[in-house]
This record gives sequence, C-alpha cells and structure tokens, in this order.
Amino acid sequence: MRAIHWAVVAVVLGIAAQSRAGFIISHTMETGTGSLTGYHIFRFYALNTRGSGSRDLTGVDVSIQSSGGPPLMQFRDYNHNGYVDANLGGVGLNDFNPVASFVKIGEDGDQFAVYGVPIRLEGSSTNDPVTYYTGRTEFRVASLNSVGHRPDATTDQGARFAVVIAPLDSDVHLIGEICDSEGVSGIGGAAIPASSLSGDFLPGESGVNLGAAPSASDPVPAFGTVGWTQMDYLAQVPEPTGLLPLGLLAIGLLRRARRQA
Repeated sequence: MRAIHWAVVAVVLGIAAQSRAGFIISHTMETGTGSLTGYHIFRFYALNTRGSGSRDLTGVDVSIQSSGGPPLMQFRDYNHNGYVDANLGGVGLNDFNPVASFVKIGEDGDQFAVYGVPIRLEGSSTNDPVTYYTGRTEFRVASLNSVGHRPDATTDQGARFAVVIAPLDSDVHLIGEICDSEGVSGIGGAAIPASSLSGDFLPGESGVNLGAAPSASDPVPAFGTVGWTQMDYLAQVPEPTGLLPLGLLAIGLLRRARRQA
C-alpha cells in the first residue's frame, strides 16, 4: 500500500491587489517504489480562491529547489529534432506516470507553451539542456495553458501544476507566481509572429505569441501583469515517528535495570 501524506497549506495574495485572496497551495507526498525507490513523489496543487467569477488555473512560473539532492528528471528528444531535450514541461508525463519531475497544468493537450529559465528546455545545435540541468538541485519553468484548456481549480485541492520526484530526505521549496485567465488576458488579441518568441513552443504549437520569455532577472513572465499571485511554499518531509517510542522504551529499560542493581 502506498503511503500518501497530505499537507496544507500556504495562502498567497494577488500581486495586483495585496488585499484580495489568490490561491491556496498544497501538496501530497508519496513514497516511491520500484524504479522510484529512494525518492518521494510530491504533487503540488493550487486552489483558486479569488472569487468574482475566477475559477481556473492558467499559468505558472516557478523555481523548484530540492534540499537533499537533485530531483529526478527525464531527458529525451520529445520534439524529434535529433537533439536531447530536458522534459521539465512533462511531455507524455502525468499523475499516473510520474517517472520524472515536471511543471504542467492539466495534460499535454492543455499546454500552450513552456519555458525553461535561463536555459531553453529544447536541445539544438546551440543549446545543450542536458549539460545544464543534469545534477541541478534547482530549476525554473514557466508554463501556460491554451484558451479552453484551463482546468477548474475551485474544488478539492484545486488543479495540479507540478510533480517533483526528490530524494527521500529532501524538502521541496517552490518560489514563483501563478495565475488564472485574468493574468493572461492578452492572449487572443493581436497576434505577434511566433518567430519572435524566445521561449519554447511545444511540438506542433504556433500562432499567438506570449510576448518576451521570462528572464532570470524578471520575476514575472510577460504573459500579463494582472491577476498573478506570488507563491512561496515549502513541502517538508515529516520527521520519523518511530524514534520517540524507541527512545522512551530505552529510558524505561535503563531505569528498570538501575532499580534491580
């Protein structure tokens, strides 16, 4: 039986108006088995509490830090251009197939574009994501969903936006921003040629540009300026619970031996 730990919860406030509610971030933690032995599987969720008709989860820009060693990553040529990519956008990965860490809202068909910051996720003759991301304990990914593919995030824990597979003794720290459709209200307006986009379109995607890709110095991607919510969330591995009873047992045995001496 798989052990799943539930954790609640950090409440974060909207950037545009600090007094209004934003999203509640939470996570589950599962101990890996089989090929994931030695790892915990963290799943991160965002519950939309903004109200006023806001229901979905649309975009995320997050730096993920693993305290006890590098999280598990997948490297493969997912766009079939002959170069190996860092699959941190989760192409072909989902909750039921958590073989590597990824940042993605919903499933493959929901995602419009994904960026790696500061190094692109897609390999090419001039970009080597394998060398950059291998062995790293921190990585940053920004992802945006297509119109009509933005999941309802107002029930239960909300919508899942990241899966991190980290060594057993690792806490996972998320720092970044998250938004609903209001945060990307410019999408669907005047199209900008996709060739000017410096981020990573997913295979087969084209059309409306998202604007400039996020940079290492820019904390918010240029998807929009309204409706973004700051996120600073720490998922901690629980302390072992079996040590305290053993310690008390040892103290009791020691006192008993002293009385018999």
